[in-house]
Amino acid sequence: MTPLVSIITPTYNYAIFLPEIIQSVLDQTYENWELIIVDDGSTDNTSEVVQPYLKDHRICYIYQDNTGVSTARNKGIEKANGDYIQFLDADDLISKDKLKRHIVYMIANPQIDVAYSADAHFEHPGEYRFVSYPKIPGTHEKRLEQVLRVNPISTGNPLIKAEIVRKTRGFIDGITRGQDWLFWFEVIFNRAIFGKCDGVLYFIRTHNTPRKRSYIRSHILLRKEISNFNISRKHKYLSRNYKYWFIVEEAKRAKDIHWVIFYSIIYILLIHPKTLSHYKIFIGDILKIK
Repeated sequence: MTPLVSIITPTYNYAIFLPEIIQSVLDQTYENWELIIVDDGSTDNTSEVVQPYLKDHRICYIYQDNTGVSTARNKGIEKANGDYIQFLDADDLISKDKLKRHIVYMIANPQIDVAYSADAHFEHPGEYRFVSYPKIPGTHEKRLEQVLRVNPISTGNPLIKAEIVRKTRGFIDGITRGQDWLFWFEVIFNRAIFGKCDGVLYFIRTHNTPRKRSYIRSHILLRKEISNFNISRKHKYLSRNYKYWFIVEEAKRAKDIHWVIFYSIIYILLIHPKTLSHYKIFIGDILKIK
């Protein structure tokens, strides 16, 4: 008997992309799946676009009032019947053999809870800007250290055992950016085993939209959530200093001296470096702008 894969797609005003992502699911060489589309109160023609596809009994459409992507994903998790869960954002795509390759890999390696592969980033299908391979450490200790510093993997990259997803709280409401980061922290905290599957199997659409200041607030909320977990003194230290890594990366991405100054001020206000040498290290890091 082939296991069922639940594909969860939250969407908000992405009707323009939905035919592409639904087709990428219909094209799967592995056919035992269900696609749960959770419409988070879209004001465009999402419902009309989805309607013709509902003739396929494997596709389910759920409408909810606009309460955010976390609630939409959690609704999908609640409705999922599968043994495995695949998150698929409404503007991304999956390769036609993603489910089959991950399922075959996980059946052959039953100790694996999360199977991941490479991401390709694109603006238009077929025009890939770059490929990234998540670098997941081999031990629980190292994975926990990594996730306290950076978000290790995109939401839709891996295939995950449903039982692992249900050990977490799902995606926390009120965090506008980085909900997946906290989700992965909980997955890793619960000692999930990760396994690497070769190939580029997930495609992330990039948008030229400005990053919001709410990102900083979201990371403050992330730190508060993480502080509720029973982690070692060493890991608490890393959690307290997540702001350092976050601000350095934001300043690097900005590629503009004015933003470098802005993030420097934020750093001084949030971190309060105790030594001049510590501040010099920070300045050295953010000035390494490519």
